[in-house]
Parts: sequence; structure tokens; C-alpha cells
Amino acid sequence: LKEIPNDQLFVASVLAGSLTEAVRTVMLYPLATVKARVQARKSRSARTNRSLPRKVKLTCLSLIFEVKKGSLYDGLLPTLLVTVPASGVYSGTKEVSRRAFSALIHYQLFQAFLAQGDNEAISIVLINLLAAFFADVAALAIRTPADVLSLRLQVFGRDNIKSDFSSWLGDSLALLPGTSPLREVLPTVRN
Repeated sequence: LKEIPNDQLFVASVLAGSLTEAVRTVMLYPLATVKARVQARKSRSARTNRSLPRKVKLTCLSLIFEVKKGSLYDGLLPTLLVTVPASGVYSGTKEVSRRAFSALIHYQLFQAFLAQGDNEAISIVLINLLAAFFADVAALAIRTPADVLSLRLQVFGRDNIKSDFSSWLGDSLALLPGTSPLREVLPTVRN
């Protein structure tokens, strides 16, 4: 990896991460859709004092109903449009930042901290944690709004599209830490 320039490493990692995420999402999306619909139906159900065998039976019947109903790929496009680039950005950012942190830690930073004990093991863990942290921040900034929109489309379907888009940005911002001042400034669109 040391012979490859950072820009080429980033591009190669972005492509590998994006391709992996695209294949994973397309293969597992129907299962995620069924899970979201069954959970949404359960949360709307007023009756909670059912026995365990009855709950298992109802869950199996719900699964069969959702598979027969079809439309298991509702919401796939917004998910792919955002999670594929987000995974690519995660992979690229992690590889390049791992290289940058490795240079900082081995040559200048944290030498006094690492002067005791097993320097190599501690520095490898520290490098990987820092790289994963920065990569997660970059990917979550891209991924969170799409996850909210995709879940709304999975649960409500294409027929109720206007209500799905009404407040998904506000809901997305609510999931990100430190965005409360931004939520107050942005108006909520209601239909």
C-alpha cells in the first residue's frame, strides 16, 4: 500500500466499498423490507398479551403475507443512491486516514504516551480506531437521511409517497448528534 499514492488508494477503496455495498444491499433488501413491515404492524397492534406460540405463528403468517404481497424492493433506489456512495466514502476515508495516522503516530505524535509497554500493538489499535472514527463520521453524514427515507418507503410503500417525504429531513437531523439548532431553523413541510 505504501507505493500507491493516496488519491489512487482512495479511488480503489471507494470502488471496492461501493461494489460490496451494492451487492449486499440488493441481496438483503427484501429481508429488511419484510422485517420493517412486520415490526411496523406489531407496533400498531393494540393486543400485547399474546402467548409466545401465538406470537411466533402471527410473525410467520405476517412473513408469508409480505412475501406474497410483493413489492419487497420498495425504497431500494434511495437506499442504493446513498448507501453505496456512503460505503465507498467510508472505505476510502478509512484507508487514507489509516495511512495518515500511521505516519503521525509512528514519527511524531503520541511517542511519550507509547513509550511504555508494547508500542506496536497499542499504535495499531489506535491507528485503526482513529481511522474508523473519521470514516464513520463521513459515511453517517451521507447515510442517515437515506436510511430514514428508505424506512418510510418500506413501511408505507409508494402509494403514500407525499406523507413519506413530508418530514424525513427533520427526522434525519434528529438522529444526528448536535443538530438541534439546525432543526429549529429548517421549516417542517406538512401536507
